[in-house]
Amino acid sequence: MLYRLEGFDGFGYRSHNVRSPYVWGCTNLYTSGKFVSDHVFDPNVRDSQCGTGALLKLLVQRKIVELQ
Repeated sequence: MLYRLEGFDGFGYRSHNVRSPYVWGCTNLYTSGKFVSDHVFDPNVRDSQCGTGALLKLLVQRKIVELQ
C-alpha cells in the first residue's frame, strides 16, 4: 500500500536517497529534502505536512481502518 501511495506522488526522491515526505512526513523516517518545484530538489527543505504512512498508522491505531 505504501509503495502505491509513493507512486501516486512519484518516485523521484529515490534518486536523491531521500524517503518520500509524501509517505514518511511526520515520522522519524524522514528528515529533510523536498522538491520545491517541478524537477527542482532542495536537500535542506523539510516538508511540514504529515505523510500518508503516518496518517495510515494513526487510522489503524484508532481502529478506523483494518489492514489485512
